[in-house]
Amino acid sequence: GDGYRGTRTVTSADVDCGDAGEAPSSAPADCDDSDAAVNAGATETAGDEIDQDCDGTEVCYADGDGDGYLDTSGDTTTSADTDCSDAGEGSDSSATTDCDDSDAAVSPGARETTGDEVDQDCDGAEVCYVDADGDGYRGTRTVTSADVDCGDAGEAPSSAPADCDDSDAAVNAGAAEVVGDGLDSDCDGMEACYADADNDGYRTTASVASADGDCTDAGEAEDSDPVGDCDDADASVSPGATEGTGDEVDQDCDGAEVCYVDADGDGYRTTGTTSSTDSDCDDSGEASAGDPGGDCDDDDAEVNPGAEETTGDAVDADCDGAETCFLDEDDDGYLADEPGTVESSDTDCDDTNEGSTGDAGGDCDDTDAAYSPGASETDCADPNDYNCDGAVGYDDNDGDGYAACEECDDADAAVNPGAAETAGDGIDQDCNGEETCYVDEDDDGYRPDTSSTVNGTDSDCLDSGEGEGSDPVGDCDDADASVSPGAAEVVGDEIDQDCDGKEVCYTDGDLDEYRSDTDTVTSSDEDCDDVAEAAESDPGADCNDNSSAYNPGASDVCGDPSDYNCDGYVGSDDNDGDGHVACDDCDDGSSAAYPGADEVCDEVDNDCDGYTDENPVDGHSIYIDSDGDGYGDPSNGFVSCEDIRGFVDNGDDCDDGREHVNPAAEEVEGDGIDNDCDGYDGSPPDTGDTDDSGEPSDTDPDLDTGTGLDTNDADRVGGLYGGLSCNAGAAAGSGAGLAAVASALAMLRRRREAG
Repeated sequence: GDGYRGTRTVTSADVDCGDAGEAPSSAPADCDDSDAAVNAGATETAGDEIDQDCDGTEVCYADGDGDGYLDTSGDTTTSADTDCSDAGEGSDSSATTDCDDSDAAVSPGARETTGDEVDQDCDGAEVCYVDADGDGYRGTRTVTSADVDCGDAGEAPSSAPADCDDSDAAVNAGAAEVVGDGLDSDCDGMEACYADADNDGYRTTASVASADGDCTDAGEAEDSDPVGDCDDADASVSPGATEGTGDEVDQDCDGAEVCYVDADGDGYRTTGTTSSTDSDCDDSGEASAGDPGGDCDDDDAEVNPGAEETTGDAVDADCDGAETCFLDEDDDGYLADEPGTVESSDTDCDDTNEGSTGDAGGDCDDTDAAYSPGASETDCADPNDYNCDGAVGYDDNDGDGYAACEECDDADAAVNPGAAETAGDGIDQDCNGEETCYVDEDDDGYRPDTSSTVNGTDSDCLDSGEGEGSDPVGDCDDADASVSPGAAEVVGDEIDQDCDGKEVCYTDGDLDEYRSDTDTVTSSDEDCDDVAEAAESDPGADCNDNSSAYNPGASDVCGDPSDYNCDGYVGSDDNDGDGHVACDDCDDGSSAAYPGADEVCDEVDNDCDGYTDENPVDGHSIYIDSDGDGYGDPSNGFVSCEDIRGFVDNGDDCDDGREHVNPAAEEVEGDGIDNDCDGYDGSPPDTGDTDDSGEPSDTDPDLDTGTGLDTNDADRVGGLYGGLSCNAGAAAGSGAGLAAVASALAMLRRRREAG
């Protein structure tokens, strides 16, 4: 009666086969029609060696390692027949006690191996070696662990090395020997002592093996002895010794030496001392006791007892306390061309008859102060050459018609008070004390042309704004030092820096108004407005400048593997894992931004509506309400994540400076004010106008019936915001009205984004 038919038949008392014990031919066959628990739809019972589901197989318990113990997990395996006696099979569920059915050496009947960290007998414990001092080295005793490893306190595996003293964690074969402590820490049967080879009572960090248990023999030291002997072969060197100056021996072992000073490094020392960072005195600024002394100026390497004296330099170079000066017999500050010398009683050359190397020469009579190159010849009748230039005042030595006392250079006929000035040659031809220079306004070394000049204040053309005749010509912008024929061109700034009449521009090869960030082209003019050209200020980041389908303003296509908008993501991917693919997501690199997200104050357009950080209270933009009437003026801009107190979300106020003017106010007839912001001021009807009720006047035939928006008259359409209002869209009832509203909103959005 399990609904599955056997192979025998029976004659029914009626024409169906639905009575007890009967089954039609359409019923599935039964492999054991004597047992209702056995049929093709029955559930197999593991390990009972009965084929309940009539598939010719049996589900048996697993004995993977064939040791006669079944896996404790109760894992099963499908047998190829209906018994569970084949290899790897078992039928007794009560025998599922094998803790590792992959290893025949592990079962409840196996023998435990000490310290191998394997639970061979499946009792949940392990026999381990004892590590009483916990140093990782095992003793000879054993202990039963509460688990199958030997890593608990006091336990050690068989793989751990043996310990010679399992009661002291500081003693084992791997321990470092503690020098001088009287303990054999590393179990080698010896004691180590510190070394004191010179027996000065200071030890080193080196150790020596002692033949006995103490460290008091010659050359040995205990741990308590002071450390730091830097030369254990010399008893005069130790931390307690006195340092000797400049002997280049570190007696007190401080790693430094007291040296004499030689600040200028000329090999001559002073009596001062300095502490060296090492044990020699060879570093910069140092000198040893063996170096000569007597340096009288240790800041100048040219001054020392071995230096050669230089006449007239006012420097005691050889440190003898005196100076040799030039002779200026007439004390006029000018020396003869071959002056004599005089010994000064001090180190300067400022005393009577003394001159220095800084004094000018050319004195043609050093016995008379009236003669010197600095003297003037003002009397053209005086035959004396006072200024020592080889010419007397009334002579015209260059034959230019001007006496020497009348001009600035009587050796050059092209130079005289009547000569024409030559621009930019650095010569004062007309003797006026000035030079005509070429213009170089921006001081970049390039002059604009061959004709522009400026009067210099001296005889050279090296001052600001001046140029010499030898300076190159061609500066196309002499007010900007960054522009000249020698300047480097800046890409895309639409400035001709190198004055070649051209500009290097970025490319816009696909003419999609987005430029390449790297590719450039030389324009034939100075702008970057020609075909396929782009300026630096133009939007960039075009990732494929050969196809207008690719640019940052394009949109990715869902299912298309191309990155059309150049953001590094393709339209078919959800790169930020926010459930929106890139083509439907305004920022597929941020999981905080996707359509429908909650707007929060994070400087991100979270909900992809084109606005960043709207009012987090309701997600809408809000407006400043200056007059406190509950209506804001959109021309005052948006307010978002700042303090929103005093702001409203209605932006229909037409005058936010008057609290009695807003869309909910009552119109006052005759006050000349549009109180209710409907575009009318409430004045009585007149020609070509309507009253505030919207009724047309008698003389204005083009007006409508007076209800709704007056779309036929410019004085109505040209009302508030040029007719662009919510009323305009509703009354028009058309796409044009909605487009007008959208245009107004776009304008307000741009104002907001512009700050």
